[in-house]
Amino acid sequence: MRHLLLSAVLLPLALSAQTTHLIRGLDFYYDPDTVYLVTGDSIKFQTQGIHDMVQTDSSWWAQNQAVSNGGFVTTIGADTTFAIDTAGTYYFVCSPHGFVGMKGVLLVDTTFST
Repeated sequence: MRHLLLSAVLLPLALSAQTTHLIRGLDFYYDPDTVYLVTGDSIKFQTQGIHDMVQTDSSWWAQNQAVSNGGFVTTIGADTTFAIDTAGTYYFVCSPHGFVGMKGVLLVDTTFST
């Protein structure tokens, strides 16, 4: 009975555990460039060189333009970790290298089945 009670308490905590997803800014590309997240998960952005992440709208993203929509912006050359708490699609572009297609997307939902 004690194990059943402990399982009932710990199971919801385990199911709601957040994950940190690594995105690396490399030579003119992000690795990976598409990330699936659950609300509450975090992004850890590691840069190797002069790269950043500028959140933009889909229209600017399609044109490889790092025009901020007021969302997240990381500092060029700095490693950054931040949480995503709202479901949605988040487009981002590297401001120095967007013109060569250095861009990515975060797909955030309340749940994702694997």
